Order: sequence, then structure tokens, then C-alpha cells
Amino acid sequence: MPPDRRRRRGRGHRPHRRTSHRRRSRTGAESTIAVNLKGVFFTVQKTLPLLTDGAAVILNASWTLHRADGALTRYAATKAAVHNLARTLATELGPRGIRVNSISPGYIDTPMSAAAMSAEFATMAAGRVIAGRFGRAEEIAALVAFLGSTEASYITGQDILVDGGLVAAYPQGAGISAVDARAGCSATSDRGATRRRAGTRRQRRESG
Repeated sequence: MPPDRRRRRGRGHRPHRRTSHRRRSRTGAESTIAVNLKGVFFTVQKTLPLLTDGAAVILNASWTLHRADGALTRYAATKAAVHNLARTLATELGPRGIRVNSISPGYIDTPMSAAAMSAEFATMAAGRVIAGRFGRAEEIAALVAFLGSTEASYITGQDILVDGGLVAAYPQGAGISAVDARAGCSATSDRGATRRRAGTRRQRRESG
């Protein structure tokens, strides 16, 4: 085969590889939306005829709808949609006395999270949490039980974080620690005092 035909064939195959990559990306996005959003929507839709007036619905969202994480774009977008679904359903079902809320767990110690995270990442992630650890499944269950009880009869259309302070804290590396802040303030004060002393000496020389 002449060299020029080989080159044309090579160029002809490259768009196919790029198209395959785009197709894989699109498939991943569609899968995330199907599981996290469509799955929730259709589950609620099928369940509604079974609910009595005054029932409660609790949807599972995520801490990622409260703080952006560039590594979780698709996931975070679907979880934000889940919370918005909870708010709109709360309005729609309010006349029946049905309350709808979402909860946003932080890092939770489950078999799924253990399989997805390396030990190093888990240690780093726990360091971003004010509580200093991952949450437990029973702590999430306790919140769900409360929201489903009559004790939460005046709570609807809300998203409740149960994240050990993950969202309230600075992301690791993005902020400054209290020690760094004190050190910075001290250094600023020292520089200010040095400038004042230099100004005083200069005034004395000029007046002398």
C-alpha cells in the first residue's frame, strides 16, 4: 500500500477513537442520571398511590450539592436535582399533608465507600471533617427515623446535612489553620511595629 494511502487510513481512524471516548462519557453521564435522578423520580411516582395522607418521604441527596467538587460534576448535579425534587414534591403533596425532605450525608463508612477509597484517601477525607471521622450508617438511619416521625411534623421541603461538619469546614489546603492565622497576624503586627519605630527614628533625625 502506498505511504500516502496508509497516512489517509490512519487519519480516518482517529475520529473513531475520539467518538468512542465521547460515547463512553455520554454513557457514563446517562447512567448516573438514570440511577441517581430517574430512579428516585420513578420510585416516588410508583409509591405515591400507596401513601396515606400525612405520610413522609425522605430522599437521599448528598453533601456535594452544598459545596462544589470538580471531580464529582455529574454526581453532584444529580444530587442537587434530587433535593429540588424533594422541594417541589413537598409543595405538590402538601395539601395531602405529605411531607417531603432530603438528607445530605457526608462521608459515611459503608462497604461501598470502603471499596471505592484507598486507605490514604480515607485518612485525608476524614481530616476534612470537623468530627474527625466518617459517619456511621445508623447515624443516617436515626435522622431518617426522626424525619418520618410526628416529631418532625413541621419540617418539609428541607435538606438536612448529616456530615460531621464537612461542609462547614474549609476544604483541606483551601483555607488557613488557626495556627497559620495567628502566625500571620503576629507577623503583620511585628512589621507594623518595625515601620513605626523606623518612622520615629527618621522624625528624630529630621528634627535634630
